[in-house]
Amino acid sequence: MEHDKTTAKLAANQAATKRWHSRLVRATNELSWLAKQRQRLEASLTRPKPASAPAAKPEPVAAPLTVPVKQPEAPKVSEDDLDVRRTFLARNMLPPVKDEPQLVDKLKAKRKPVDKKAMPLSGRAALDAIRKPARVKAR
Repeated sequence: MEHDKTTAKLAANQAATKRWHSRLVRATNELSWLAKQRQRLEASLTRPKPASAPAAKPEPVAAPLTVPVKQPEAPKVSEDDLDVRRTFLARNMLPPVKDEPQLVDKLKAKRKPVDKKAMPLSGRAALDAIRKPARVKAR
């Protein structure tokens, strides 16, 4: 019986501790927020206020440059240009453009050729190529 009462009191103590701890955290957060707010307000009091005079238009340093702008001329249009089929077909009749070799192909061409038979890539043959030749035992 005594054990049950002690266990119940311990559980109640733990619940109260948890509740008060969360209140402590909230109170600490609120206090730190209020302290920061006080610092901001004090800083705004010591900061000089900007003059509230109407903003004057700045005077230009030099006279604006006037550069004559040449108006673009309209391209000349002929009857052939208006025929869509003819221009479309003419575009397809252009001589084929020879493709420039890719950078990879250029680099491969500069490489010296590799003897692929010299070293096997994998397996037993590769291990045999790496190992020293075994000495022949004299009988």
